[in-house]
Amino acid sequence: MTTASLPRRGRDAALVIAAIAAIFFLLAQLIDFGYGRDQGIYAAVARTILRGGAPYRDAWDFKPPGIFFVYALAGVLPGSGVGAIRWLEAASLLSMVAAFALLSRRYVGDARPGILGGAFAILTHVEFEFWHTAQPESFGAVAVVWAIVAAAAALDSAGGRRTALWMTSGALYGAAALLKPTIGIAALASLSVGLRHAWRSGGRQRSRRAAAVASTFGAGAAVPLIACLLFFAVRGGLREMWDAVFVFAPQYTARGWEVISALLLVQHLVTDWLFGYSLLNGVGLLLLAVPPHPQGERAGVRHIGLAVVLMILGVGVQLKLFPYHFGSVLPLTALLAAWGFWKLWLRVRDRWYGAAGVAALIVVLAAARTATIHVPDSFAKRCRLRFVEWTDRDQRTAIRDRLYSVFDFNARDNRLVEAWLARETPEHATIFIWGFTPEIYVMANRRPATKFIYDVPQRAPWSRDAAREELMTLLSANPPDVILVEHEDVIPLVTGIGADSAYELRGFDALRSLLASRYQRVAYVKKFDVYRRTN
Repeated sequence: MTTASLPRRGRDAALVIAAIAAIFFLLAQLIDFGYGRDQGIYAAVARTILRGGAPYRDAWDFKPPGIFFVYALAGVLPGSGVGAIRWLEAASLLSMVAAFALLSRRYVGDARPGILGGAFAILTHVEFEFWHTAQPESFGAVAVVWAIVAAAAALDSAGGRRTALWMTSGALYGAAALLKPTIGIAALASLSVGLRHAWRSGGRQRSRRAAAVASTFGAGAAVPLIACLLFFAVRGGLREMWDAVFVFAPQYTARGWEVISALLLVQHLVTDWLFGYSLLNGVGLLLLAVPPHPQGERAGVRHIGLAVVLMILGVGVQLKLFPYHFGSVLPLTALLAAWGFWKLWLRVRDRWYGAAGVAALIVVLAAARTATIHVPDSFAKRCRLRFVEWTDRDQRTAIRDRLYSVFDFNARDNRLVEAWLARETPEHATIFIWGFTPEIYVMANRRPATKFIYDVPQRAPWSRDAAREELMTLLSANPPDVILVEHEDVIPLVTGIGADSAYELRGFDALRSLLASRYQRVAYVKKFDVYRRTN
């Protein structure tokens, strides 16, 4: 080792240590996150699975089934409630850092830029805060990353190991597709890379080798899909799944064309991806474009970049462009961006001011654009509030109410109605919420009286009449002990209308008649009217 290499190694180590410290600091923030509305849906459906029921048939939602199985897995792990899914999410993100290190070692000859990319990716992910994390994209992105790792390893493997790796890659992409097909579409990237490699290196056997890649990859992808179908075949609910995922969901998605044109969609898609949630990503990609481009780097960019492009198309297909929709594509973008910063780092690190300049650039870019939106306070302030929450028990409840409220979603109101239910109803009581706060079922540990754990299908114009008729049939057969009517839950991007649940109740004669004849209003708990059954 030369004397000149000592400062270089020390600076490399300092950069990596800083990235690792940032990762664990950010994951500590993530573990604290509470439920948002979507997380409440997934948790409520997962509880139905663990009780022997089936999604869609016994607990209605219109997301693909994969996320419910993830939350069900969290439900059988040590711990309970929102903490379990956050620990599972943190563990999956930590595994992603390891996958990034493997990909970086393979494609750019060094694992360290992968760790840097992991820090970039987790920074953006955690800045999304509680509302846009623990989503299908959160776990689907990790599945895609590991699928790419398996596919890349299969390219220079032989025999049974190659077969196993291609099947593993396919299975991970299949799992990602169960979370959302718009994530699983990235499978075409690894498959095309595998077919290209088999064709170019197979000689006279190239057709046979390409067919072997396609068949083993496809067989692996089929495993989680078949397992899912078998689950629904055994427990029931295949028809209900079809109605929710392939009938209701497309109509919900199509409403996006009412508020955005094709040109505006493309503009927002590209700008949000490159610069909307992280300047590190956009600048890093620009740095990556600077020559030279070694063969390994080109191969990695080709493989990962194609997966990124496909998933961006998947984000566009969903039309809504919610921040969490980008959660599938931003992590791999962060890896490529980190490769760009690493190229710059290698050029300037020999001089202390060069190394300091790159470090300062990363810090400035990270602070200049954050992904924290739709919540009160900046991400930095929210981190400080969480520290106070951890260290001052007297302020814990008030701080959590502040941190985990957004829009019409009020953590304090939800907490108070959960406390009322715990105090005023027995554990075996059934409840029905005419509103959009499904997490109350989970937090209060009370069973839903019907499969409709929130009222979007009864409020959405394209499903209202049939869903209301089905709801009343279910309520008549199993009248709940308590009915909650929610105010202020106006969600036009979801329901297509600008009225809350309480207002919509005025036009729902059957439900109003049921409340008038068999229930008595016994409390007002913040934005909830509470009705108790009288007979």
